[in-house]
Amino acid sequence: MILRTRPAALALAAAALLAGCQAGAADDGAGDAGDAEVPQLAQQQAVGAGEGVLNLVAPPGYAESTPAKGRPRTWVSAFSRATGCRVVARTAGSPEVLVALLKTGRYDGAAVGGDMALRLVHDGDAAPVNTGLVAGYAAVSPFLKGQPYNSVNAQPYTVPATYDANYLLYRTDRFSRPPASSAALWDAASPAAGSLALPDSPLAIADAALYLRAHRPEFGIRDPFALNDAQFTAAVSLLARRRADVARFWRRPQDVLAAVRAGDVQAGLAPASAVERARALRTPVASAIPAEGATGSADGWMVSAKARHPSCMYRWMSWVTAPKVQARLARRLGRAPANPLACRYVPRGYCAARHAGDAAFYQRLSMWRTPMRTCGEGTCADYARWAEAWARIKG
Repeated sequence: MILRTRPAALALAAAALLAGCQAGAADDGAGDAGDAEVPQLAQQQAVGAGEGVLNLVAPPGYAESTPAKGRPRTWVSAFSRATGCRVVARTAGSPEVLVALLKTGRYDGAAVGGDMALRLVHDGDAAPVNTGLVAGYAAVSPFLKGQPYNSVNAQPYTVPATYDANYLLYRTDRFSRPPASSAALWDAASPAAGSLALPDSPLAIADAALYLRAHRPEFGIRDPFALNDAQFTAAVSLLARRRADVARFWRRPQDVLAAVRAGDVQAGLAPASAVERARALRTPVASAIPAEGATGSADGWMVSAKARHPSCMYRWMSWVTAPKVQARLARRLGRAPANPLACRYVPRGYCAARHAGDAAFYQRLSMWRTPMRTCGEGTCADYARWAEAWARIKG
């Protein structure tokens, strides 16, 4: 069946754009990335029968290659049987590797996070998504659509897949009272000094900026991902001062889980799955969204601007947006599904624990977004500066 296009522009993103480097996410994480010029690339206008193969690049867990005969079936192998599009997937161990691989032009699409998406869009490596060709897109939680981390000038560039918050995790045997503030991370007098955990990403600088937004109003920070020189310097300085107290930088939930269970980490930022698993293993931990707010991450599927098999890619995006597949993907990753209808197919309590479909909870988060130099009428520190500062901090 051939699906016809419909207009894909979303007015929501346009309404989220605020002027100035300091404008942005005082309450919703929106920024000014949409004001910047991007390459004008054509949208896919129809989905054909498929080209027989689909080359994907993704982080671990998103899309393994079709398993050999006799191996357990996955949503990937089921997709290949249903569509005739044989999936050949490459696993990327880090965002930088994924970006580099997609830029080669050998892949039809990728699973990307907010820390990667705008880089690929502005470099001309991502094609605009015609959401009218993606079955199930209408069921995706509205607050994940048309956001500054996945859209530019009201044009979507990714189809949302999953999302999560970076919770304040703490050991209850170290804190006599539950910490209500992220001072547990950023105050030198914290009971967890010397045993903190942070995500291994330049975007962890935004968590320091969130703390400064609440406690140092003289810097005028509104959007933790759109920082002028003074704001950026202040956030980097705070993070650098706390560097000696960081016991673990983590890329995978299991890394922070192992560290907190061993007692090497007493507090830190962690995804829901690490918190949940630690509790299941009777580790004395709890979690919270601190008064200053928290960062979060939302990922999605992106079409390569050089896709050789675009019909298979669009069929894939429709497949992985369906409720049952969303449920399997979300559970595998330990994250909230973008399509809340998936909650019918997960264990009881899973979606509630991750606030799936909860717009009010989402509004408390500042979602990871590629920092851009152009931010309204001002100039901000771009991703290259964030990455350079992060490398210095880690040493």
